[in-house]
Amino acid sequence: MPVDVLVIGGGVSGLCAAVECASRGRSVILAEQSQHLGGRAYSFLHMETGDIVDNGQHLMLGCYHSTLRFLRTVGTIDQLSIQPSLDISFRSTVGRYRLRAPLLPSPLHVFGALLRLGSLSWRDRLSMLRIVPALLTANPRTDADLLTMTVDQWLTKHGQSLEAKNNVWNILSIGTMNERPERASAALFVNVLQTVFLGSRRDASIALPRTGLSRLFADGAASYLQEHGGSVAFRARAGNIVVTNGTVESVMLGQTRIEPRAVVSAVPYHAIGAMFAHGSRSALPLPERMDRFEAVPIVSIHLWYDRHFMEDEFTALLGSPIDWVFNKSTTAGRTSGRLMHLSLVISAAREESTQAKEAIVAMADRELRRCFPGASEAALRHSLVIKEKRATFSPSGDIAACRVQHATALRNFFIAGDWTDTGLPATIEGAAQSGYACAELADGYLGTASQGQE
Repeated sequence: MPVDVLVIGGGVSGLCAAVECASRGRSVILAEQSQHLGGRAYSFLHMETGDIVDNGQHLMLGCYHSTLRFLRTVGTIDQLSIQPSLDISFRSTVGRYRLRAPLLPSPLHVFGALLRLGSLSWRDRLSMLRIVPALLTANPRTDADLLTMTVDQWLTKHGQSLEAKNNVWNILSIGTMNERPERASAALFVNVLQTVFLGSRRDASIALPRTGLSRLFADGAASYLQEHGGSVAFRARAGNIVVTNGTVESVMLGQTRIEPRAVVSAVPYHAIGAMFAHGSRSALPLPERMDRFEAVPIVSIHLWYDRHFMEDEFTALLGSPIDWVFNKSTTAGRTSGRLMHLSLVISAAREESTQAKEAIVAMADRELRRCFPGASEAALRHSLVIKEKRATFSPSGDIAACRVQHATALRNFFIAGDWTDTGLPATIEGAAQSGYACAELADGYLGTASQGQE
């Protein structure tokens, strides 16, 4: 079966690659081995409450330009709410604070917000301004110090106190990188901060889905592909890739032999090598250092209460095992006559992912009652714990040497995924960027091949 582009893997990177190739007039088959699209960004119906539950909570930003481009293309951008400017709530047992950007031009608006953060002393707030020149002069791709330092070491180098770390920087680092600051790469974190802080005012704003992730990412993409002549193959495991003269010749999808003119692999780093037929594995020289990738878990806890005691759409918890709390009832516009649905996130959850779900629920309930005065009279009605054991890769200091380029030694085989060399940690935006990059490469290859210059 001939086709212009075969995209293997229906996560965000695969969806972006397939949709972009289809938008360029290419025939596309999107092959997904499971029964749903979206990869780690999907949702399902919680039967006990009738609410839509996301497999994992994803915090997006206004600087997710490739992600927003994808949502506009597939027609679901209206299901995403983007703040007009940065506004983050923080809670602790002491009280509630806000990181709210004033009406100043970028990047002054972000640092104006930091100076107004009441959870820090004025001395600590002023010390955070030392980060400004560091961001303006740093080059995360070439700076030798950044490439070898951890986030914690970099923050210490630039005079950040323990209070500033715990109340601001560590929250941002863990939230964007899913790794503890003493392990995470300073270069990746600086790249994130430069993207968020040094862009437009909207780049630093939080973006929250008003619907389930499947509807936001997968449903619109599937409809778009069908409307543009493409197709989606579910439960289609790709394997036995045959390579001839430096080009992928065929791929088996289950029992069907596909002859794609170009292939985009959007599978995880641990699955790519197994797709090749025994005699063709050496044709794609994957670096041996890829085995250094370490998976980091995220634990999501969904709790339903009989009273609505949280007014914010989301908040970060200070001094708590819980990193973020998202008020799903508020973002979905379902606060009247229904249980309050909260989604709690524990990032870099190596320890928590091994604990019993009952213990996790008890801890989460206890933390909410500790930080929210109104929770004392609320009764917990339902709970659900989701452990994503391979949520992301660890963005450690030496990870840059492990990540691969989108183009490969095979002329018509391209690699997408948040684990490729995007310059970002494992985020939805990194996945989206990689998908678009591979679509560009595949389309360019097909154009050249059509002119007889292959």
